[in-house]
Amino acid sequence: MRSPTKPSLAGLMAMIGVVAVSGSAAATTVPDDDASDVVIVDEGTGDERLDLNAPMVVGTTANAVDTSRTSGMLQVTGAQNATEEVDVTTTVEQTVEVVDVAADGGYTMIRTVDSYDATVTSGSAETGDSFKNDEELEPLVGVSLEQTYDATGQLLTIQPVAGTTLTADQQASVDVLLDQGTDQPFPDVAVGAGAVWTAEMPDSGGATATFELASILDGTAEIQLSFEGDPTEMAGLVPSGADDVSGTMDGSGSYTVNVDNRLDTSSEFTLLLDLTMTVQGAELTMALEMTNTRVVALS
Repeated sequence: MRSPTKPSLAGLMAMIGVVAVSGSAAATTVPDDDASDVVIVDEGTGDERLDLNAPMVVGTTANAVDTSRTSGMLQVTGAQNATEEVDVTTTVEQTVEVVDVAADGGYTMIRTVDSYDATVTSGSAETGDSFKNDEELEPLVGVSLEQTYDATGQLLTIQPVAGTTLTADQQASVDVLLDQGTDQPFPDVAVGAGAVWTAEMPDSGGATATFELASILDGTAEIQLSFEGDPTEMAGLVPSGADDVSGTMDGSGSYTVNVDNRLDTSSEFTLLLDLTMTVQGAELTMALEMTNTRVVALS
């Protein structure tokens, strides 16, 4: 998934005829792996301990619906003035099935993108296209992929299922998925209620989040998180050549984890971004709310 903190400025720049610069926010940058390391602050209390990386269960099938929405205001002031309201929603539905679990806890699943839809409610077509999410999945609708992971959920390999030949566009999408890898924000040791740890916020472009295992009740773990970051330091967010860059970024969210089957993990995040910069003499401002939800149901 493309980071919600890396909206493209292409549409906003086009509003005033500013020439796009290399290294703009549309570029994909892989954060330093060390930035995603989990640091345990408190392992929690109580006798009930939860391994958030418990083994997968062979034969489990799940349906996942990912919904991402970016809404807010883009504004430019300078030689020309322009304001554009943006509201873009991307919905992706996928089916995954665990087909093998190795002795070391690594596993293999079949992943099929069932549908992809991006809806621009407000904003120009060009700006709306800039804020689409997960666009690498669009060419993969209807394609089944075999994906292998290590025991902690890190993506290792992707290949089409036997008998399937990928087009050039589909292979390019697979390459993007491999390059993205998998953000794993959970500890690799069992923790109890009240446990606190820090890790890179998935899809945040580098923001560090604080996680807390708020409760373990009736087979369900509730994990709360909060995060904040300096948007000027987020990978790919600020175009090269920008001056007077300032802003704030903060957010919160939660995970709901089935303690008996971690494939059944739903989540929701909300991020607020305010960013102002000067590019080629024009002041560009973004005031955006970005939400991401994942709803998983076992079948």
